[in-house]
Amino acid sequence: MSDKLIMKVNGADAVINALEPKGQSVVFMRALNRSIGAVRAEGRRAIRERYTIKAKDTELSVTKASKEKLQAKVSGSYNPLSLLKFRTKETKKGLRVQVIKKKPVIIKGGFIGQPQGRDWKRYGQTRQISAPVGMVFIKENGKTRSPFARKRNRSYGNYPLRKLTGPSLGAMLKDEGVIERMQTKGYDELEKNIFHELDYYIKSTK
Repeated sequence: MSDKLIMKVNGADAVINALEPKGQSVVFMRALNRSIGAVRAEGRRAIRERYTIKAKDTELSVTKASKEKLQAKVSGSYNPLSLLKFRTKETKKGLRVQVIKKKPVIIKGGFIGQPQGRDWKRYGQTRQISAPVGMVFIKENGKTRSPFARKRNRSYGNYPLRKLTGPSLGAMLKDEGVIERMQTKGYDELEKNIFHELDYYIKSTK
């Protein structure tokens, strides 16, 4: 499904059609723009309730409607997020990752990148890995691949490592449960706001 949320309201058409084209555009535009902020907030809540991500990492963008384009959109970046944005912990069995709540995954051979100067020998490295802090890696000979991984054709240190990432905000927005909640919120808000804006427009043009 698209990451665009196009909101329509039943019952308002007959009233809106009584206005001239300019008035229709103004009312719909204002109603959409009053509603989209609530849709964005609901999307962030829905993502946090399904995924283990923190609120500060769920920033979503809003594209407001105009009189020429009566469409409001909530979107998220498609850059994959670090697994450290989710619940990730090194254990004796491997890297324990929980992206979706109540669905932990053990990644054998996975580990978290360390700052410059830290001891990398426990990961089988004989020299310092030159890589940004906070990356999550898996040895290329690891037996288990992360279901959230994107392969990176790059080597760190003295043997090949593959960087692991989590899903992007854009991908999480496409979750059916998240979409359903945003649509429901959008319909409720737009139905309320469209009659508010219609009443305001009629009063202001008298």
